[in-house]
Amino acid sequence: MRRLVHGRRESLDLAAGRVPLGHAQAFFGVDDSSSATRRYLTSGLEWRASAPASPFDLGLGGMHVVSRGSAVGGQTLLQATSNFDLGGGAFVPDLSFMTAEVDGSGPAGAGLSGRASRYGLSEDYAGGGYKLDYFSASPGFDTWGSPLASSGQGVELQSYYDGRSGWRVHNTLRVHDRTTERGLVDRFTISGRYAQSGTGRPWALSAQFGSQRSADRRPISLRLASRTQYWRDWHVDTAMGWYQGDVTNPQNRPVEGGLWSLSFDRRLAIAGMAARLRPRFALGGTRDSETDYAGLAGIGLVFPGIADQFVINMDYASAGWVPVTHGGGDMRVSLNFAKNAGQILSPLRSLIDRF
Repeated sequence: MRRLVHGRRESLDLAAGRVPLGHAQAFFGVDDSSSATRRYLTSGLEWRASAPASPFDLGLGGMHVVSRGSAVGGQTLLQATSNFDLGGGAFVPDLSFMTAEVDGSGPAGAGLSGRASRYGLSEDYAGGGYKLDYFSASPGFDTWGSPLASSGQGVELQSYYDGRSGWRVHNTLRVHDRTTERGLVDRFTISGRYAQSGTGRPWALSAQFGSQRSADRRPISLRLASRTQYWRDWHVDTAMGWYQGDVTNPQNRPVEGGLWSLSFDRRLAIAGMAARLRPRFALGGTRDSETDYAGLAGIGLVFPGIADQFVINMDYASAGWVPVTHGGGDMRVSLNFAKNAGQILSPLRSLIDRF
């Protein structure tokens, strides 16, 4: 559903029995796009039928969002996706289809409804691949806080290439028609590549020109991330970037101008339990006219031995990167807990196996 939700998620494998029924997951929590003045409570259910030997893949999903705060309302999103594998021959692309419909009510009982669809062709090769999509959405299609929000029609082309010398190029070009306020958006990334996982982060150069939320040609971002460095028992990652206009940034803050970030990672043991300590810092420009610079300092503590994963994060952001209603800094604390639902719901899983 392309949403980042802080809350609880449970997965269930329905393909273990004699009749494979795919995979399902349910989730509930607070949407990441929530702010101090508006909170989105999100709940949903997803199901996907994925048989290894079948050329057809089908997915269904439903999500309900309730808004609290400055705007009160509810919204329900239904989405269906399908993929067709037409074979592995040369110049024979795969087909994909997506349709979504949203219905709800906004402030003062105002009705919200709309529909969107996407049709695509894709093909993967030994050293690269591409995906060409045509998308269309009615003016009333607006999913709160989701990248699916777009009206009008357009074309999107994604392509990637893996170099033999250990680097990768990825580019996404999105063009909207002239009847909407959105314009041309181009994102590209040139990065290194590691043959083994867990060896740190490769170097990466990424940029974005334009914004899908604005027709202004001014939005631009440029980011250079260094390769992971090692100092004693610490893994050190650093990045520098420039962000101008309505573009996203890794800190998810109202950044305008330069941005420098530094993060650390170290393995340690706390009370006999394996853990990972992850301090992080960031400094950059802000859109606040009263402040030239803003900063962020945070720390994360990961316990991989508790359930599947147990994570505690605490971040403090100074004025300029927080809502103006706070009148100062902002402290954000989050706790993420992950556990395989197949281990929790063992009686239900045994029933599915017998079925």
